[in-house]
Amino acid sequence: MLRFEIQNHDDILAIAERLKVGTPFAEPEAYALAVGVKLFTGVMLAHSSDPLFSDIQPAMRAFIRNLKSQVAASLSSA
Repeated sequence: MLRFEIQNHDDILAIAERLKVGTPFAEPEAYALAVGVKLFTGVMLAHSSDPLFSDIQPAMRAFIRNLKSQVAASLSSA
């Protein structure tokens, strides 16, 4: 079992619910995507000057922008 605590300025559970409704993914996958992206980007932002993240930062920005657009479009048409 893995347990940890994080603080985030976003309501991760609300984001997970929006992804469940706004994407074609099954509930467990939508939840995993929401939590995984938020946890990963939180670490990436906290260490934004670390060269480890330099290649992925532009791609993650584009991915998140596209994901938000897809969810917004899906929710507005529902």
